[in-house]
Amino acid sequence: MNTRRIHSTLWLVVTAALVATTISGCGKDDLQVRHEQRNLTIGPVELFDHLLDQTASPEQVAFAALRAIAEDFEAGNDKEQREAALDKQFSLAAINMLTPSEKMKIDSGEYLYKVVYHWTPTVSHYVSQFPQTFEEAKERFVVRSPRGLDPMNYADVLLEVDDPKAEPGTDSSAVLVVYLGRDTGYWRVIHFGFDMPKKANGDPIPVGRRTILDGARVRLVEPGSDGS
Repeated sequence: MNTRRIHSTLWLVVTAALVATTISGCGKDDLQVRHEQRNLTIGPVELFDHLLDQTASPEQVAFAALRAIAEDFEAGNDKEQREAALDKQFSLAAINMLTPSEKMKIDSGEYLYKVVYHWTPTVSHYVSQFPQTFEEAKERFVVRSPRGLDPMNYADVLLEVDDPKAEPGTDSSAVLVVYLGRDTGYWRVIHFGFDMPKKANGDPIPVGRRTILDGARVRLVEPGSDGS
């Protein structure tokens, strides 16, 4: 994933978020208060039995981010628990790499708040598929070097997931991606997304095939196949 695609994807996320904010009646002043209450700095943080400092791996940071999102989702309407979960997510955000483009009429604090706030809605459909322990995460995570980016400063952590609400006989698989960057020496999250393979001509993949991870490659297998 190149930097242009990162900014394009985040622009769509933030634009949609701004529209939703206007419709819901949440004003800019309210947002300002909420994002100014947080200490938006990069530094070591201890979460889920891991010290996430400059020696922490992309897998450790990705695991902590997914667990924080799970806590956010499971908090439901409990505002205090949601804010605590969001605090954890903000502590894992690549805040110096998440900046609005010049065409976006939004200040950097509001932009960052919008991006991180929408991590949970982006991936929470698969929250039941998140690894519960880091040992499980190590077994399931695949780390990929993003094409066209410095592998010392960017990493993708991939996780194969299944749609818990899929109809029988339909393709229920996907590959969730945690996009990370090294921010002032710390691996931190840029955003989340999904990786789906395409046919050579760019057409959508036919329904009924399954998306799986094969090493660091996302590929398809036929229904009923063991992937070999």
